[in-house]
Amino acid sequence: MAHGTAQTYHNPAVSPRAPLPAATGGGAPAGPAPDGLTNCAVPEVAPRRAPSTAARTPQSVRVGALEVDTVISGKPRICDMDMLCTSQIDEIANCLTRQKYEHILVGTSLWRIVRTAEDIVIIDFTKECGSLGSGYQSQEFFQACKKELALTCNRPDQQIPDRYIRPEAGTEEVICGQGINTAIPVIDLAKLLNPQSSQEECAKLRSACQHWGFFQLVNHGVPDDVISDVRRDLTEFFKLPLEAKEAYAKPPDKYEGYGQHFVVSEKQKLDWGDLLHLRLRPTESRDLRFWPAHPSSFRNSMERYSLETAKVARCLLEFLAMDMGVDPESLLEVFRGQPQNMRVNYYPPCRQTGKVLGLSPHCDATSLTLLLHVNDVQGLQIRKDGKWLTVEALDGAFVVNVGDMLEILSNGRYRSVEHRAVVHPEKERISAAVFHQACRDATVGPLPELVTKDGGRPVYKSMAYEDFMKRFFSAKLDGRANVEGMKI
Repeated sequence: MAHGTAQTYHNPAVSPRAPLPAATGGGAPAGPAPDGLTNCAVPEVAPRRAPSTAARTPQSVRVGALEVDTVISGKPRICDMDMLCTSQIDEIANCLTRQKYEHILVGTSLWRIVRTAEDIVIIDFTKECGSLGSGYQSQEFFQACKKELALTCNRPDQQIPDRYIRPEAGTEEVICGQGINTAIPVIDLAKLLNPQSSQEECAKLRSACQHWGFFQLVNHGVPDDVISDVRRDLTEFFKLPLEAKEAYAKPPDKYEGYGQHFVVSEKQKLDWGDLLHLRLRPTESRDLRFWPAHPSSFRNSMERYSLETAKVARCLLEFLAMDMGVDPESLLEVFRGQPQNMRVNYYPPCRQTGKVLGLSPHCDATSLTLLLHVNDVQGLQIRKDGKWLTVEALDGAFVVNVGDMLEILSNGRYRSVEHRAVVHPEKERISAAVFHQACRDATVGPLPELVTKDGGRPVYKSMAYEDFMKRFFSAKLDGRANVEGMKI
């Protein structure tokens, strides 16, 4: 449906009251037009009509428990039923039972509720709007997938469900990253901090960010007990029965919680794995409903780990700012408060590894990602010179990568590199990625100092941080599509 299309949904969970004041032309006034909507009339609130099998009029279409009216510039139009599957409509009804004010949703068609009035909801369909949740939001679908995945990985004779089969998984060339020319760079944070070796190590850091987009960080200063505790507790969480983990399931309108992300359609090919996504910093942004209560040490372990990784990220950003020739405070201001999220990836074993992917090829949206291998099973691959390079993670090291945001802020000096996860035929793999974000009121765009150095030519567009992240989470993972779409 075209940008700017508005739809009204009669919500049976809210009792209709008196009609809104009439406006010229018969409809009720819509008030100031929301972004993306022009001349959208809000119809009078009418009493709910009983379900009927009679022929549908152009003004109304009934789907499940909801009656759907479509309005474009004040004129009725039949709804595009392909965009309104029953499960999505039911989720709108459930959401409106809880919320009676402006709320954000995403569906296959990427919709946004922009105004509510009694039992009427105006929804703007547009490719630009979205939410911080994944695109397709059927809880029943996700639950079925998780049970299907658990059954398949626990029974070697079980056929892989078609929705997980990825024809491209075993066809592209893969090389092992053990040689001098194929191993990702190793950066020593202790040498960066040592005045006698800092300049040389900073040059290595620059080269890693420019040519690889990835490096392994050793001597990072995070205490061994902090790392061992977080490894233990994450492993224990994924040992829980599926029913226990589902107590922390991701709701339809959020990205936090346990489940799948970046799913925009039931027809989409799925990744062979489960995720637990948590917001770590600032502390007041945490939603503890999604923080597991078992094991009992989980929250304390996450608290300590979050604090230590935030120190590491800040230190790296300061050195990168100096490398680019900008005031470190100018770069750090973008990350004021050090917002931080964690995504824990659980990849069950699969005997037919050539048919599935643990995590689709993608780039991270954020500035820096610190990845910890929770167990000793490898599976991270990065795209290098058109081939997939297997990363052999060093024990105790962080695998650090540049995200889209840092590529944009650097005006292309550093590169966000495509990567993916593959699975092991016999062993589970667990990894924990900590994403370092911009503050909520930041603008994601080339730093002005760098644009000036580059002759006043920004390579990328600028966008409000929240819009940038909505854009990322409202689409499926697709290589470098997000950052390439930001180029001017």
